[in-house]
Amino acid sequence: MRLTLLAIVVVFLGCINSSAEERRWAEISGGYSFVNGSLLSNASGWDLSGSKTLGWAAGRKPWIAIKGEFSAYHHSLTAGRLDDHSFLIGPHFFHGFSHSTVNAYGLAGISRIGGTLGNHNAFASALGGSFDLDITRAFALRIAQVDYYMASVSGSPQDRMRVSAGLL
Repeated sequence: MRLTLLAIVVVFLGCINSSAEERRWAEISGGYSFVNGSLLSNASGWDLSGSKTLGWAAGRKPWIAIKGEFSAYHHSLTAGRLDDHSFLIGPHFFHGFSHSTVNAYGLAGISRIGGTLGNHNAFASALGGSFDLDITRAFALRIAQVDYYMASVSGSPQDRMRVSAGLL
């Protein structure tokens, strides 16, 4: 049910997009995500993000937006289960070409790491970029999103590499 609702929201909001050259005034994306690091190793999950362009300079293409991202990862352990849910926000820089867009961003926020081993709230951040390929005027495919993702659990940084792909 939740996946169906997510698909409907993505389709509806995708209709407000234009081509990459004109750049979307707002976008939403969602997809599969894989994280590997010191605490969560080989964990699968998903991410959902949205960004809003901050404006256009006269006669120029937009290049900056504000981005918010929610992600969730789940990992089974011999002693139980470990979950990581995070909400991050920050600047999103991009450049649109005729049928594609390259993106870079730096995000910061909070992560809730929990499961059978207890729950912890942590500072989290992500620094990375992505490559989007236009399918139609309303949809694009996020070919690859690669991030350095860090969450500080009990004062100890947990470094992770995150790779995602999905629909925009």
